[in-house]
Amino acid sequence: MIILKKNIEEKNIYRLVESVSKNKKEIANNSIFNLNDWNTFKKDIIKFKNVGIFINSDEKFDPSIEELESFQIIQINFQTFKDGRPFSIAKNLRKKKSFKNQIRASGHILPDQYSFLLRCGFDSVEIEKNNKGLWLKVLEMEPEEKYQPF
Repeated sequence: MIILKKNIEEKNIYRLVESVSKNKKEIANNSIFNLNDWNTFKKDIIKFKNVGIFINSDEKFDPSIEELESFQIIQINFQTFKDGRPFSIAKNLRKKKSFKNQIRASGHILPDQYSFLLRCGFDSVEIEKNNKGLWLKVLEMEPEEKYQPF
C-alpha cells in the first residue's frame, strides 16, 4: 500500500494498531488507533505525539474539539465504494469542526472518486502500489471547472 497526497506519493509514517492489549505496549508515537481502542485508552493515547484514529464508514464518530486536537490524522475506511458516508464525515470535519490536520481515505475507493475525495476534505488516499498510475491519470484528466460546489 502507498499513500497518495494529491499527485505525490508520500511516505507513510503511521502504523495501524490492530488492537491495544491490557499492558498497552502497542501505544506509541506515529500510530493510528481504532475507535474502540481510542474510547478505551484515550487517556494513555493522548500522551503520545503524532497519533490518529481509524474509523469505518459505518461507525458513529462525533468527536469533541478537544479530541480532534489530539489527532494528527483521521483515516476513514470505505467499506464499499458505494458508501457516501465518508465524504460527509470528511466534509463535516473540515467545515463544522474546523479540523486542519490530515484526513486519509482507505478501503474500497475507486480512482474516479479521487477528485471528489479531495473536494470533500480528504488530503490523501491509501491505495495499492500497482494502481498508482491509474489514480494519477484520473486526477490529471479532471477538468478545472467544478460542476458541484463543495
